[in-house]
Amino acid sequence: WKVVGYNDKGDCATASTWRFTTQPDATVTTFPYVENFDKSSGVPTGWTCVLSAQYKRGWSVNSLYPYKVDGKEYPALFTTWLNPGEWNAVETPEFKLLADVPMSISYVWGDEHPSDLNTDPTATVQKHNVEPNNGISAQFFDIYVDGEWHTLSTLSEDSSAKKYWITEKVDLAPYAGKTVKFRWRHESYSNKDDGGSLAHVLIQENKD
Repeated sequence: WKVVGYNDKGDCATASTWRFTTQPDATVTTFPYVENFDKSSGVPTGWTCVLSAQYKRGWSVNSLYPYKVDGKEYPALFTTWLNPGEWNAVETPEFKLLADVPMSISYVWGDEHPSDLNTDPTATVQKHNVEPNNGISAQFFDIYVDGEWHTLSTLSEDSSAKKYWITEKVDLAPYAGKTVKFRWRHESYSNKDDGGSLAHVLIQENKD
């Protein structure tokens, strides 16, 4: 496209022509799907950030403090602190879940900046949520399906306790055959908020 200026002398003869391309459809239809946040400093292609109201804080990759397990390192997606009452989120592209195969999504997350999270070598440590959301911050895992967001899991641990990377797995059988997307949402309740972390996202056939 181009914009051509004109006047009573005629049209401009040197107007520039501009071109652009649209991003390919990012809907995921093949599985397993793995995202280890190791290809960019920003969110992966097809992923988007919902920024906080003030300071416009989003999520980004931190490779200095990766999630480490079984001799492997996985860069972490993280968000820093927010003002009380604010939230932000990172969203995946859409997934067309298989209709005839039971599926699940697993991921590793933490109620803290990745620099302060500890790793359990067995990856079996359990979360110990404190209600109501520990008064400091909380992480939420949501699914978007049939035009609405629904929360499937939360993480909000005792701020005085030693915090770990938590491995979580969610059964997606109720959404078989549907087109869905996911988001991890961080919400702040006080000025002691230390952010949240996410690593190693895997969507595959549910084998358990």
